[in-house]
Amino acid sequence: MRGMVTIDTSKYFRVVEDIGRMRIHSSTKAVFKALDILTSIVLEAEDVNTLVKYYPNLASSLVKSRPASALMSNIIRDFTLRINNLLQKGGLELAKDRVREESKSLKDDIKRRNNTVAIIASRRISDGSTIMTYSYSTVVKTAIVNAIDEGKYVKVYIPESRPGSEGLEMAEELSEVGADVTVFVDSATRYMMKDVDIVLISSEAVAANGAVVNKVGTSLIALAANEARVRVFALAQTLKFYPGTFLGELIELGRAEPRSFIREEVVEELRGVEVYAPVFDVTPPEYIDAIVTERGLVAPQAVVFIIRDIYGWPPKIPSLDYELKRMRNIGGIA
Repeated sequence: MRGMVTIDTSKYFRVVEDIGRMRIHSSTKAVFKALDILTSIVLEAEDVNTLVKYYPNLASSLVKSRPASALMSNIIRDFTLRINNLLQKGGLELAKDRVREESKSLKDDIKRRNNTVAIIASRRISDGSTIMTYSYSTVVKTAIVNAIDEGKYVKVYIPESRPGSEGLEMAEELSEVGADVTVFVDSATRYMMKDVDIVLISSEAVAANGAVVNKVGTSLIALAANEARVRVFALAQTLKFYPGTFLGELIELGRAEPRSFIREEVVEELRGVEVYAPVFDVTPPEYIDAIVTERGLVAPQAVVFIIRDIYGWPPKIPSLDYELKRMRNIGGIA
C-alpha cells in the first residue's frame, strides 16, 4: 500500500498568520486568500485521505484566524460544502477539475454583492460632501470611487485606525483616485466630526439585532456621529450577517499582539503592566442609521428578518464543523 503523500503547508500557515495578525486588512482580501489556500490543498492532494489530512486543519485555522469575520466563516463553509458534493459525485478527480471554478464562483459572487452595495452607498454621497470612514474597506473605497467617477467632489476624513494603522493605506489609495483626503490621529475623531456630512463604515459581521462588528474604534466614531447628528451607514453584504447570533451565539472579538503597535523595547519596559489591544468592537444598532446591503438599505432592526428569510424559520443554520466531519466520513476517517 502506497504511503500518504505529504504536503508542505508551512507557506499556507504563514498566510493564516498574516490574516490573524491583520497584515491583510480587508476582510474581502482575507477571504480571497483563504479560498486560494484551500483550492491549492485540493489540487495538491493525490488522494482523498491526503486531502482529509490537511484540508480540515487549514479550514478551521483560517476561521479561527479571523473569528469575528462572518464572511470568512460563511464562505469557507460554503466552499467546503461544494467540495464535499463534488467528492461524493465524482471523487477527487472531479473535485480537482472543478475546484478553481467553484472558488472563482464564490469570489465573483462576493465582488458582485460588494459592487451592488457600493453603488447604493455612492448614491448617498452628495457633491461636495465630507465623508468620514475608518480603517481599510474594499467596499467603502469602491463607493467613494464611484462617487468621484460620477463627477462628485468629495472630501474624506480618515483616522489612522490603530492598532495596525490601516487608515493610512486607505488614505493613500483614495488620494490616488482623486479624493481630497485628510488623515488624523484616532483621538481627534470627535473634534473632526463637526465638519462631516456622512459616515461610511464597513463591517466584519452584523449580528441579528443589527449591531455591527468592525475595527476597534468604529463604535466611538458612531457615538461621535450620533452626538453631532451625522448619519452613519454600515456597508455590509448579507454574507456578513452572522446567522449564529440568531440563536444566541456570541461573536468572538480578537486581540492584537502588543508588539504589533508598541516597539518591543517598550513592551519589555512595561513588564507587569497589561497591554490590551482589542482588534474589533461592537457598534450598537441605535447608532446606525441604515445598513447598506445588496438588497438595499436596511434598518438595523430588520436584520433579524433578513436572516430568517435566508435561513428559514426555525432557522436551519449550516455548520462548518458538520461539513468537515462529512469530509472525513467521505475519506473513511471518523
